[in-house]
Amino acid sequence: MSKYVKKLNTPDASLASVMDYASNDGHGSKKSVAPKKEQFVAWLQVFSERVGDFMPDEECIVLPYPKFEGVYLEYKQEMDRRNEESCHYSYCCRIFSEEIPHIRLVRSKCTFVCCKICTSYQNRILKAKSHSEQELLKQLRLQHVEKQREERIHYYSHREAAIASPDHIMSIIMDGMDQSKTSVPLYARRTSDRVLGFRLVGVKVHGVGEYVFLTDPNVKGGANLMTEILRLTLLDLEERGKLPTVNPTLYLQLDNCSENKNKVLFGF
Repeated sequence: MSKYVKKLNTPDASLASVMDYASNDGHGSKKSVAPKKEQFVAWLQVFSERVGDFMPDEECIVLPYPKFEGVYLEYKQEMDRRNEESCHYSYCCRIFSEEIPHIRLVRSKCTFVCCKICTSYQNRILKAKSHSEQELLKQLRLQHVEKQREERIHYYSHREAAIASPDHIMSIIMDGMDQSKTSVPLYARRTSDRVLGFRLVGVKVHGVGEYVFLTDPNVKGGANLMTEILRLTLLDLEERGKLPTVNPTLYLQLDNCSENKNKVLFGF
């Protein structure tokens, strides 16, 4: 504070000049209170946690955007709403690609595919011809994202309840591995040679353990296969004494496809 006191004691000093000197931090260039770069990074972090997907196999958040233009459009509109100046597009691109490795865009070819509904909304938003049309599409997409998030929270609550009360609740999730990864032999590139289409299906009983089922090409997929896998899992849990016994409740989590959700499995 001594340098500001010294400045104030000069004969021609005014309060405005002292405040300007303080905001400059004693140097020639002004130092903003909240630099735009840090503001963009902070906004992106909050935005990603709201609409992004946390990857289960790495410390990463994937945004439901195939291109960065969609992310920048959200940022630009938010800054305009606040009447604040935004960073340039090229500058935000560089920050996003070089300094924020734990947040990335969805890729067309990756382990986790992009939601087709999210991609469709994003493409329509970028091609919208008016601001009102953009806002309407953004609201519809936000409703879709919130519904997704509510479903996940619903599943997580079942999982936590099963771990906390194993005598009363059991939570099971079943999913199959990408069949192109389990073909034998596995070629480095696509070929016309015949391969054996083995299939791998994983079952996780939260708080109890995991099961892996491998089927050969003679076993057809479909409702019968998924029902048999669930039956074998329950039989093994019964033999081990792991089934809930006090007013038992079973929560079953499956992908939304015809093989998993059908009258055969529901009937079982």
